[in-house]
Amino acid sequence: MYVDPKRNQQAGNLAWILPYCKPDLPRVAGAIVLFCVNNTMALIIPLLSGLIVDRVIVQGHVSELTRLCIMMIVFTIVRVTSRYGYQMWMERFGQIPYFVSSATNTRNCTNLTSRISTTHAPATL
Repeated sequence: MYVDPKRNQQAGNLAWILPYCKPDLPRVAGAIVLFCVNNTMALIIPLLSGLIVDRVIVQGHVSELTRLCIMMIVFTIVRVTSRYGYQMWMERFGQIPYFVSSATNTRNCTNLTSRISTTHAPATL
């Protein structure tokens, strides 16, 4: 994919790199949703611990312990899964512009080398 460097010269870095990212925008949106889920779970798990202390230990409602522990385990699994998901999706998204620019540079160097070798005769000693 070729992006014209003269296009949008007044724009910042994000506007310049956005054409490289457009094919992966749904993946980035999904990663942002998973990021929000991960951070929400990070806030809920300590609240569940506080509920265990307040309701089970202090007030003596032992019957709620199993339900609160299961909720804590489920929220931990959701948090770990969402964190893994957004890290993998964003890792791929972060590498795409690098690989595209690297492939473009390699292609340009190959074209330049073939032009130089056909226009200049080899030197004789």
